Amino acid sequence: MVNEDKQFIQLIRSALTAIDGLWFLEVENKLGFDQAFEIDIQVWKRYGSIIINRIKKILSLQENNLEAFLQVLKILCEIDGTQFEIKKQSPNEVIIQVNYCPWWENLKRSHREKLVRCDIVDKVIFPEWAKYFNPELEFQILNSLPDGHDACEWVIKLKDS
Repeated sequence: MVNEDKQFIQLIRSALTAIDGLWFLEVENKLGFDQAFEIDIQVWKRYGSIIINRIKKILSLQENNLEAFLQVLKILCEIDGTQFEIKKQSPNEVIIQVNYCPWWENLKRSHREKLVRCDIVDKVIFPEWAKYFNPELEFQILNSLPDGHDACEWVIKLKDS
C-alpha cells in the first residue's frame, strides 16, 4: 500500500504541473507570451491565499507567526515535491535552501528555462503569500537555480528583525 500511496502522490504532483503547463501554453497561444506570463502570476497570487487558508484549516492553525508559516510552507512544498532544508532558524528568521525544485526541472525538460524564469515568478508570488499569511512577514530569494546557483536560498523573516 505504501508504494501505491507514493505513486498516487506522484500522479497528483504530475497532474498539477501538467495542468499548469498546458494552461499556460494555451493562453500563450491565444494571447502571446507576455500576457500569458502576466495572467500566470495573477493566478499564482490568488492560488496562494486559497491554498494557505485550506492548509491552515487542516492544521487547525490559529497563529500567524513565522513558525506557523513554516508549517504551511512545508505542506506547500510537499504538495508540489519541492525539497528543502532549513539552514538557520530563529523565532524571527529562517533561511531555507531548496535542493530540488520540480518546477525548475520541468522547465529544463521542456527547454523553456530561459523563457519562463521561475525565480521571477517566485520573487513576486512568495512575498505575496507570506504577506497574506502575516503582513509582518518578508520573503526574499537570495539565490536561485535559474541564476546558476546550486540551490535556491530563501529568507523569511519578521519585519525589522
